[in-house]
Order: sequence, then structure tokens, then C-alpha cells
Amino acid sequence: MKKIVRLTESDLVRIVKRVIAEDATAVASNSPWSLLKTPTPSNIAKVIFNAKGTFNDDETIVIAALSKITDKNMFNQVNTELNKLTGGQQFATYLNSFMQGDDFTRTAYNGKTVEDQLCRIFKVEKNTTDTDIYPLNKLNYKKTNLQKFSYGYNSN
Repeated sequence: MKKIVRLTESDLVRIVKRVIAEDATAVASNSPWSLLKTPTPSNIAKVIFNAKGTFNDDETIVIAALSKITDKNMFNQVNTELNKLTGGQQFATYLNSFMQGDDFTRTAYNGKTVEDQLCRIFKVEKNTTDTDIYPLNKLNYKKTNLQKFSYGYNSN
């Protein structure tokens, strides 16, 4: 048995607005920015993992995610979670897979760079010449592209 439902124009407008609002909420709850509203190590790792795109990468969201890391302990937790998502890649290796050169030092989020955030997390002066305490050396003991770019290392 079929039912005929009569709708007024205002009923239809109200229904369409409700559907659009529900759809926007569903999309927003899966966005990287909404994950950062609850900055757990797992959420931060997911945001960094998903920043790598097929054609376009989102360096801005990486910096935003790093800004939510409070200290070295939390960084290590994020690194552990990212390691699970990437199939074993460490933080620096994963970042180097889609960020190169000035991606690390270009200001992109709230006036901060990846380098700024890592120095804050590891409590190291940005312009330090002591490569033993520089944060990116702690992440990956090999000379990364960022280290070569930032400090003019020879490629040897």
C-alpha cells in the first residue's frame, strides 16, 4: 500500500537543511582538524599519516599535529603509533617520504615550521650548532635531506 505524503515548500527546505547539516557533521568528524580537537598520540599519528597525499601533501596539518605534542614522551608515543600505521617506518623516515627541502623550514601554521615544533618538543634552540642534540638527529641518525638542507652538510 502506497502512502502519499504532502510537503509544503517550507517542509522541504527544512528537510534539505537538516540533511546538509548532518552530512557536514559526518564529514567534519572525520577531518584531520576534528581529530586534533582530541590530541591523543593515536589521533596525532593518524593526522600525520594521512597528510601524505597521492598528488598533494598537507604540510600545514603536519605542523598543526606537531603543535599538539607536549613533550618527548608524547612524541615517542606518537612515533610508536605512526610506526604501526606505516608498517614500521620511523617518524623522520615517513616525513622524508613526502616532505623535502623547505617543506621543513617554511612557515605554514601559526607562524611555525616543522623544525620549530620539533625544537620546542625536544627543548633545543633552533639555531644550535651541536648536532648531537638537534632534534632531527635524534629522530634519524642518518643525514636526512632536512639536515643537509638546514646545515649545508656535504652529501658524503
